Amino acid sequence: MLILDYEGEFVTCISVPGVFFSTIGITNDKILLGTDRGIIHAYSLSTLQLLNQIPHQMALLPSSMLNKKERYERISKEAALLQVGPSVKEI
Repeated sequence: MLILDYEGEFVTCISVPGVFFSTIGITNDKILLGTDRGIIHAYSLSTLQLLNQIPHQMALLPSSMLNKKERYERISKEAALLQVGPSVKEI
């Protein structure tokens, strides 16, 4: 993830070997980077230091799962049992 200042000048780069960041979110004091593996990396906006890695159960289902109600319900129940980590409000 390339970090630029308000004038578009390079500040730093956030990278983790073997991790592909697919989503970004910003709060008042954090940068939240979502990975293709369903992990949210929370960084301090002021220091750019990693604060936490939070497993997240939202993931893309393969297209073969679309419109398959029984399979989707089974996976949803299993995912609900596997949820770990704080709620998004607690980050």
